[in-house]
Amino acid sequence: MPLKLLVEEQELFKLCTAITIGNGAKTQFWKDRWLQGEAHMYIAPDCFRLAWRKNITVQQAFIDRKWMRGLRRISTTAAINQFVDLWGRLQQIHLSDSEDTITWLLTADGSYSAASTYDVQFVGSFADNRWEQVWQMKVENKCRVFMWLLLQCKLPTANRIIQRGGMADAICKLCHCREETTLHMVANCSYAKEVWRILAQRASITFVQISTPLSNVKDWWEHLNKATGLDFVHLRQVLTYGTWNIWKEPCRRVFENKAILADQLAQVILQDVAAYRQAHANPVF
Repeated sequence: MPLKLLVEEQELFKLCTAITIGNGAKTQFWKDRWLQGEAHMYIAPDCFRLAWRKNITVQQAFIDRKWMRGLRRISTTAAINQFVDLWGRLQQIHLSDSEDTITWLLTADGSYSAASTYDVQFVGSFADNRWEQVWQMKVENKCRVFMWLLLQCKLPTANRIIQRGGMADAICKLCHCREETTLHMVANCSYAKEVWRILAQRASITFVQISTPLSNVKDWWEHLNKATGLDFVHLRQVLTYGTWNIWKEPCRRVFENKAILADQLAQVILQDVAAYRQAHANPVF
């Protein structure tokens, strides 16, 4: 009997794994996070809604461009832009004869263990009102799970991997100056600070100034949430997608040997927020 997982548990599993594409036979084209750490259903949600074969594998999708079936019905500018972006990403993908592989990011050897899963789910969880607030944020499930892990410092940063006996470059991939920790990566890194500065300017956000550096991630998150300029729901969306995209940038640099500038990442963040708000806007009758 197949094991049924809650949506949050599925997102937790996906965030803690990395897929390396081989022949694409075991990876779902639309639903798995195999392209730059993202699933196509999130990269191109309008295209996903139109696609006829939503459970197609990557291998099947590349045969006669089957992933495009149903997309001739595209009729909106947003869907066209998503299609063009997705098309451009796929041009860089070349399948091989090897099998797809999944790496578990929470152990030194990349192998799944029940102990590491228990640790990331329960050990050190904080039981206060911040917990409920995370799950009530109006963002994608992947971002809620991500923030839950981040606020407990349970993301697989270099310092945690080394502490667990794994091999990793301890230096931050964004600034190349300091140790890569959760707090450093999203708050203290010079690259992250520049992203937040640009976001504040473009989204008309005013962050509260602090006199002394914050010492932990929870205090940093609460400080960000005191910003003004946007309604609380919109502000949290910008903060969450900002944190999520800053976290993904080192992965892009390590696994794809690519990097984007801080102002470019800020634009990606605002586009993510706009896409989510558009997709979840109340219909007007």
